[in-house]
Amino acid sequence: MKKSTHTFKTDPPITLPVIRFKGKKKGPVGFISGGMHGDEINGMMLVKKFVEDFIKGGFEKDMKGELIVLPLLNSTGFAKGQRRSAVDGLDLNRCFPGKKNGTFGEQFAKELFDKFFSKADFGIDCHDAGTSSALLPHTRVGACEDEAGKCLTENLGRLFGTEIIVERKGKAGMMALAAYEKFKKPLVTVEIGGARHIFDDFVKEGVKGIKNILKYYEMIPGKPRLPK
Repeated sequence: MKKSTHTFKTDPPITLPVIRFKGKKKGPVGFISGGMHGDEINGMMLVKKFVEDFIKGGFEKDMKGELIVLPLLNSTGFAKGQRRSAVDGLDLNRCFPGKKNGTFGEQFAKELFDKFFSKADFGIDCHDAGTSSALLPHTRVGACEDEAGKCLTENLGRLFGTEIIVERKGKAGMMALAAYEKFKKPLVTVEIGGARHIFDDFVKEGVKGIKNILKYYEMIPGKPRLPK
């Protein structure tokens, strides 16, 4: 495991933690993120607990490929306890694929795609319901993609292993939709809990879900455990 930071060349610049797990054998590259919205603490906790579980379980020594993990995308929103970026007031998850000379959020989105997701074969973006409500664990897949894209994200959604999968049209600028539109790669949205309360059982289910996907891609040993 390698812990580092990456300074995004946004205006203003912003530095975020990056965690990388790299196997001794070649394999797929996975991208995992949390904290797109600064008030969604279960998504961040899911990424944190996954990293802890991955280290404790010694998965890196037997893994294939590489995992790129960004546990907190929206540090300015998190510092203020709010959903949106505290720099430009925008929802970061409406800024993709981004623009080099756009708003702070658009600059951030472009660099996140160019520096990190462009290198990945698939992605998992972890969220919760925010401050006002809580959600049962589920994945969200895009209904407005073409059939190939829908198939890719739906497959990831099923592999995560929750009994609920929500098909949605989505909104312009969402990372999950832009990931397929720009790179033709699947990125699934995970929703777990909310209401500023950590749902431990939901988070545990989420850790199993991420590992299910890694098992499917043969990055770690084992077979996905999926509901009938």
